[in-house]
Amino acid sequence: EKSRAFAKLYWRLRKGPEAILLSAISDLARQAGIDPVALVERECLPWETLRALSGAPGVAIGAHSLTHPMLAKHDAETARREIAESKVRLEAELGRSVEHFAYPVGDPGSAGPREFALAKEAGFASAVTTRPGHLFPEHEEHLYALPRVSLNGLHQNEAALRALLSGLPFLLWNRGRKLNVD
Repeated sequence: EKSRAFAKLYWRLRKGPEAILLSAISDLARQAGIDPVALVERECLPWETLRALSGAPGVAIGAHSLTHPMLAKHDAETARREIAESKVRLEAELGRSVEHFAYPVGDPGSAGPREFALAKEAGFASAVTTRPGHLFPEHEEHLYALPRVSLNGLHQNEAALRALLSGLPFLLWNRGRKLNVD
């Protein structure tokens, strides 16, 4: 009962205006004695670490926006600035090109065709959504709407990982479609 109530509240806030969601989160954090700025500073990698990682073999640091907004809920200019300026900032801090973008939240309600075009316009080589799926040759025509296999704590055992890598869960989730780019 309680879980269902929390789930309903979560999705109501998530689907509504982002300002209301952020206000609710801010109020809850304040009531719980959590300092959101301190939390971000503690959880995010410092620039020195990112610089070191960016030079490591097999590592690519990608952009993820300036403030992690649900881009589709904002006007085009705000979304453009969030995407493009995150690339500029990372490149300035890292001293190297940033080729890839990951949409904040990344679901269809947060990133769609407009945001895909903005990522391309900003000069990224590709961009990844949170839409579940594997890559197929057809994705070559949709480099700014790539799916991902999310390892987010829900699938952290070997059997679940094998199932995800098999592609079967995504085939079912996407109802047999290889592409989910609308």
